[in-house]
Order: sequence, then structure tokens, then C-alpha cells
Amino acid sequence: MKISFGLSTVAIIALAVSAPPARADGPMTGATGAFEVDYLQFILDHHYVGLRATELAAGTAAVGPTLSAPYPGNPATFPPSLAKGTNPVVLSVATMANMAQGMEIVEGQTFLQNWYGLTASLDVRPDGQMMINMLEAAAPGDPFNIAFLSNFGDHHVSAIERSLECISRAGHAELRSYCQNIVTAQTRETQEMRAELARTYGIIDNDPALPAAAVPEPSTGQC
Repeated sequence: MKISFGLSTVAIIALAVSAPPARADGPMTGATGAFEVDYLQFILDHHYVGLRATELAAGTAAVGPTLSAPYPGNPATFPPSLAKGTNPVVLSVATMANMAQGMEIVEGQTFLQNWYGLTASLDVRPDGQMMINMLEAAAPGDPFNIAFLSNFGDHHVSAIERSLECISRAGHAELRSYCQNIVTAQTRETQEMRAELARTYGIIDNDPALPAAAVPEPSTGQC
């Protein structure tokens, strides 16, 4: 299995070299260990779909192609794609999410290998394939912008929900921190995408709603 991230490769390698390695302190046992493996397999597949969504938005020339082992009924790699997004928020979110989720795939695979001796295949699950199909079918420009802002935001919500569960259930502190980072980044991006839908396109998207635990309470200005 090989993953290529195009223009973001240098940044990923630099951050990977400077970041501390995952502690090889062994697997968790029982329900905690089973949860960690299940969560990591879920989030790796989830991020893999996210990479395809973001390269459809920003174009493979900007973010690089996603290369992986074949999955049933699909080619070994996603085809090169021109940018279909034109909205500045779409392009910004797609570029940043592609880099972040590419790095998180590498980090998640490292956790699985160090703690459990596993290497997860990256698969497109049915719900992810539905999103990819909708984005591939959308015409470039505003039809794609609206489809991306709506569907990628909803895609984030499922990762936020599972990552909140991870924060409370994972045994490894490194994994809890990894999950918190996903909640923080994807909550911010979802709020940004939904605000842009309302501001530019007059579309209010509150379904599915962000989990209450992911959204900080508004400041009252009181001590």
C-alpha cells in the first residue's frame, strides 16, 4: 500500500520527522483494545474517502493523487481530477483537510502497527461511495460547491461523533489526543462550511446536527 500526497508531501514528511513517535507500549486488552482497533479502522477508511472528496474539490494538481491498494469494484487508484470547486471556502477547506487527513492516515496506521501489529487496508465504505458519486456527478462551479459544502460537512459529523466516543473510551493517551484534534478541526470546518452555505447560497444545513459536546459554549464575557 502506498499513499501519495502530491504538493503536500514535503509538509507531511517535515511534520512526521519533527513529531514524537507513537509510544510502542503495547495493546490494550478486552473491550478497550477492540474499540481502539475498530475506531482506527473506521477513521482510516473515513479519511480515505475524505481525500477523494478534497481532490475532486481542489484538483489532484493542487493536492496530489490518492494512491492505495485496490478495493472491490474500483480501480487501484482514483483517477486524476481537475478542480471542480470554485468557492474560496471550498478550496481552502479541501486543501487543508487533504493535508490533515493524509497525515492522520499515516499516524493512525502507525498506532495500529505499533500497538496491535496490524496494517489496515483503506476501503471505500458504502456511505463514502455515495458521497463520492454525488461529488463526481455535480457540475463544476456552484453545483459542486453546494454539494461539497453540504456533503463534506455531513461526512465530518460522523467522524466527530466517533471521535468524541474515542476521547472517552480509548486507553492510549496518544489516541485520545488524536481524536480530540479531529473533533476540534472538523467541528471548525463543519461550522465554516455551513456558514458559507447560508451566507452565499441561502441554504441552512443543520442535518445531521453537530454533537453538542463538540461545540464550545458561547462566551458570555463574564468571569
